[in-house]
Amino acid sequence: MSADDGARGGKRRRVLHSDEVFLYEGGQISHEIRREITRVRIGPQAIGCRAFDGCRALRKLAVPASVTKLCSYAFAGCSNLAGVQLNEGLEFVEEGSFYECEALQQVAIPSSVIEVGDYAFHNCTNIAELLFKEGALQVIGKSAFEECKALQHVILPLSVTKLSKRAFKGCSGLAVVQFNVGFFTSARLWLSWFARFRRPTIGALRVIKEEAFRDCKALQQMAIPPNVTKVGSNAFSGCGNLASVQFNEGLQIIGKGAFKYCKALQKVTIPSSVAEMGALAFCGCINLAEVKFDEGTTLQVIGGNAFKGCDALQQVAIPASVTRLGNGSFKECRNLANVQFTIPSSVTKIGESAFEECESLQQVVIPSSVTELGIYAFLRCRNLAKVHFNEGLEFIGYWAFSGCKALRSVTIPSSVSKLGNWAFDNCINLARVQLNEGLKIIGDCAFHGCTALRSVTVPCTTTILGSQSFGHCRNLTEVTYLRGKGLLNQRFLERGLVCGQGVLYHPEVKRMVAFRGFNAFRDSPVATIKISISQALSERMSRLSLENLLSIEERSRDLRRLELTHDGNILACFSYLRMGSYLFLVEDTDHQTAESLHQ
Repeated sequence: MSADDGARGGKRRRVLHSDEVFLYEGGQISHEIRREITRVRIGPQAIGCRAFDGCRALRKLAVPASVTKLCSYAFAGCSNLAGVQLNEGLEFVEEGSFYECEALQQVAIPSSVIEVGDYAFHNCTNIAELLFKEGALQVIGKSAFEECKALQHVILPLSVTKLSKRAFKGCSGLAVVQFNVGFFTSARLWLSWFARFRRPTIGALRVIKEEAFRDCKALQQMAIPPNVTKVGSNAFSGCGNLASVQFNEGLQIIGKGAFKYCKALQKVTIPSSVAEMGALAFCGCINLAEVKFDEGTTLQVIGGNAFKGCDALQQVAIPASVTRLGNGSFKECRNLANVQFTIPSSVTKIGESAFEECESLQQVVIPSSVTELGIYAFLRCRNLAKVHFNEGLEFIGYWAFSGCKALRSVTIPSSVSKLGNWAFDNCINLARVQLNEGLKIIGDCAFHGCTALRSVTVPCTTTILGSQSFGHCRNLTEVTYLRGKGLLNQRFLERGLVCGQGVLYHPEVKRMVAFRGFNAFRDSPVATIKISISQALSERMSRLSLENLLSIEERSRDLRRLELTHDGNILACFSYLRMGSYLFLVEDTDHQTAESLHQ
């Protein structure tokens, strides 16, 4: 029976006998005839779109050399098609040509084929053997072999220039992928191939597209060819048994999530040519114990969460070329415990959660080039005992060191203008904090729950103490304000007791102790507030002779509620009275401080 007899709008329709061969000469075939076709002989140069779509009885197929193109979905849904012979002369296997041909077991792509289209063999779940003959093939389309779960071994031809996204995604049985970079063994063979196809050969493939081998769970090793410049997003994501990856010089970009959840991966060496490492690049590689960056690397940014959850990672040397650590770049690397983890001086920002929950990290040096520590930067690094900040840092982000329970001492450089909310929250062993002149804002709960802290000195430049900035510091009894100007009543300082004014300027004291009405020292046993007199009277004292200064210092030693510090600073002491969770009073009890100052 010919195709004319079964075509839509054809001369007539009849049922095929079980042993009858259907002659296809082009056009569309009626649904009634498609259901009966078991054998077919093909005549024209192209097989039309969806020509045999859903021919479930078709079991074997031979495409003659005269056919140059299989149009879109030509044999899609031929669920019992077990054998296909594609002959030389075929150039294009278009989109979905063999989509969901579930019985198909082996396929050989002729050397004449230039392109295997998108979804061409998608969900052909029983293809176990796939052979690409070296020749003209340039493009393997999107999802071309996705979900071919029985596929075990693939050798990609040298001629391929484009390996599209999801090309082999979900090929869970794929254990070996080989890029055939050494096919041309002689100049003569190379010249004959070039004369035929008129295209360059060596180094054809430049990019492994996104999700190309995603979830190929049987894949154990991979060598990225030297001509490849980019491994796309999620290219090997979920390859749970991938234990070895070899990168070559020439690779420039490791895309987002490229090797995410490659749980068997133990070691990687990043070539010096890599300039970009995307977010989540090696996230969840729980057995990745060694990361090495080749000398001379140009890498500038380590992407967000790039090594998140790499539990086996114990040390890493960040290249000097790196200028930014992305958010969460080493988050939850619980065994990262380098004796001295020194961040390169090229880094200008440590991103959000960069080292969050690196529970084995013991010390860190923040270089002077870093101007900002992102939120959660070292959150819950519970064994971090020592942090060295250098001048140049400007902002310490929210929760940056929250929960660093081993931290005992910190010195905030004068370049820091703001401590973010909760910056050192719950650092329960933090007993010494040195805040330097230059600090303007101490954020809400910045030192909340620092139960080992007994005293704190607030710099003269600080104008805002946030809500509960020193709340729940259960051993904090003494607070010193070096900013006397504004906190002390200027009229009293000018005229003394005769003016009938108290020594404190209560509106400003209240603002400094309870910014926006929220107590900075809530649930902390603060008993004494000390305020610098020297700073408030600095202009007048600067005009005094050395003899008079020494006289003032000597007299202040014997006066009640005044203290002389080792550097000659005179402090006026006031009682801090709590009247509830939020209510408080800073008071000059019985005017003792005022009387001493007057004297």
